[in-house]
Amino acid sequence: MRGSIKKALLGGAAVAMVATFVPTASAATADTFKGPGCFFNSDANQTVDPQGNQDGVIGVAAVAVDASNAPDPAATIECWIATPTAADKVASTDLVGTNTNGVITGQKQISYSDGANHDQNVYLCESDNGATAVCTLATGIQIPPQAVLDAFVTVNNAISAVLCPVTKTLAGSYAGGLITIDSSGNVFLPDPLGLGFNPVVGPCPGALPV
Repeated sequence: MRGSIKKALLGGAAVAMVATFVPTASAATADTFKGPGCFFNSDANQTVDPQGNQDGVIGVAAVAVDASNAPDPAATIECWIATPTAADKVASTDLVGTNTNGVITGQKQISYSDGANHDQNVYLCESDNGATAVCTLATGIQIPPQAVLDAFVTVNNAISAVLCPVTKTLAGSYAGGLITIDSSGNVFLPDPLGLGFNPVVGPCPGALPV
């Protein structure tokens, strides 16, 4: 799990929240998930929403392979927002990604309340293949610490060496260009928050970047 998760006041009139997961191996299944996984971005702007709700987008983007390193067309990822506790799922934010030959994508508009003063805890939750959800609090800290991210990079490189031959066979553009897999197997996703996770699979031997 990797990402920048922050909560920021915007001019005292709005509260913006963004969060991104990067799933690795699922503890409940033999599948491995690569990519940002669940993500969301919302903003409480009273000009847009007089009720002061958080309005924005929740989405998912990942590649799933099974224990034999073949794309898993049956893998699932479900995402949702929970507030004020991780157990308080906001049903209207629930999103189940669409699986196309192991490439899982999806996105939809969301609106939810994080309290009259925007002081409730807000969580981004993800369930891989129906496993118990992992919910992460949207705050102003980096999760995990840099030392863990450095270890992740080492592991990611080892995993990519195995996945590249698989993703190479899936070369193409998916979900209207949301996911691009080049002829070498490198997998690229949009990175509007500048999290620096591309390529999510790779670098594979061959041309970079897309």
